[in-house]
Amino acid sequence: MSRYCLLIAMVIILLACLLAVSCDDDDDDDNDDNDNDAVDDDDDDIADDDDDNNDDITDDDASEDYELWALGRTEDLDNTPESESWGFFLHYKQGAWSMVLPPDPVVLLNSISCASADKCLAEGSDQILRYDGAQWAMADAPSLRSDINILDVLSLNDADWAVGGDNDSDRPLAWLYEDGAWQATDTSGLVDGYLTGLIEVSGQIFALGTSIGDEYWEYITYLAWFDPAIDQWVEIHRGFSGGVGSIAYANLNWAITVGSESNPPMYWGTADIYQDGQWEAVDAGSFPDSYESAGSAFTDCAALAPGDAWILGIYGSKVWTYGSTVYHLQDGQWSDAVFEEKYLAAMKMIDAEDGWIAGYELFDGTTIGQGVVLRYRDGQWVQQEITGPTDENWMLGVLTVAQP
Repeated sequence: MSRYCLLIAMVIILLACLLAVSCDDDDDDDNDDNDNDAVDDDDDDIADDDDDNNDDITDDDASEDYELWALGRTEDLDNTPESESWGFFLHYKQGAWSMVLPPDPVVLLNSISCASADKCLAEGSDQILRYDGAQWAMADAPSLRSDINILDVLSLNDADWAVGGDNDSDRPLAWLYEDGAWQATDTSGLVDGYLTGLIEVSGQIFALGTSIGDEYWEYITYLAWFDPAIDQWVEIHRGFSGGVGSIAYANLNWAITVGSESNPPMYWGTADIYQDGQWEAVDAGSFPDSYESAGSAFTDCAALAPGDAWILGIYGSKVWTYGSTVYHLQDGQWSDAVFEEKYLAAMKMIDAEDGWIAGYELFDGTTIGQGVVLRYRDGQWVQQEITGPTDENWMLGVLTVAQP
């Protein structure tokens, strides 16, 4: 499959991947990504309650012991040689955001993961970047072939992972970085397509897989696990209610996935919850009236405890996006907070009282403004003061947490 077709398919399936979203990705979040399910022999062998949309600017607390990284990109609306798009980082540390440029121009930063504040890994335009606590540096990539797409990375204390796909053979690919070198891992047991959404729990590695059919809206999504006993990736669950763009676990027995389903030109957000050893689709009728069943998509999620989850999504009509919605599941009920003229793509919840969202302004349904960051404090989502490019049009799309 060509790179062009793959990108079209990812947009239709995940709709949040304007900046490569992965899912959940990739962090060492205490509550989200690293509480996955244990291996068993079952079908899944691995185991905002506020309506206030407050956009006032607030000063951040400089006392946090964690850092944040967001991935950004300028947008060339004129599409002229004199005005090229380029990627950058936004770094949150000691209560303030600052912009950090990659050491070499990178058109599109797709994914980022931090094992700690002193060890981060990022990917952009199939190039690998490493952060040592002081600066970013270009590093060796798993493959130099132009037909290989690297779609997600995962940084751990003692190793690193990368996943993607081979455009020529339409095969999923995964690499492990140990002892200073990348090694390909065995994905021969997986169906054709690609891997993204790397996550880790209790030393085990998982990824989200997608296989495309004859038409770009025909696909299967599945959860894959790397079995260290046989050094091979295996499929452990298939049958989500839509294309899956993000997955988060509250503990070994409770998880949530979100994404979208499409029947061109319509699309709608989908979510599945894992509990009692089974995955079940979330009934669309359980969402508040802000949920659009024919023009919405879910872009990210977080899980703090069983039954306490967050979903981030967009709403619109066909090719137009009018705004974003945050849904919060608590005590068996979903509540919402609506943000007009904002495309919110990435979410990280630190705890029940602290969370972050990144995205960008979006006017007239299609016109990109500038990046935005919202923070959840005292039961409200409040827009933050950030320093970004001087360009008029730029966006944010991926968030990761770096713990001490």
